[in-house]
Amino acid sequence: MFNENDFAAFSNLKPAIKEKAIEIANTLAEDEIPVGSDRVKTAIRLAQEWFTDLEG
Repeated sequence: MFNENDFAAFSNLKPAIKEKAIEIANTLAEDEIPVGSDRVKTAIRLAQEWFTDLEG
C-alpha cells in the first residue's frame, strides 16, 4: 500500500503522529481524500490535527 516516498514522508514525523498517520492512511476511503492530495498527505494532515487537538 505504501511506497518508498510514502515512508520518507512518514520518517520526518514525531512517533505519535507517525503512528496515527499510518493508522489513518490505512483506513481512508478514496472519497475522503481531497482533490489534489493523496492518501499519505491527507493522513499526515489529519494526524497532525489530531495531535494538535490532543495537546489542547
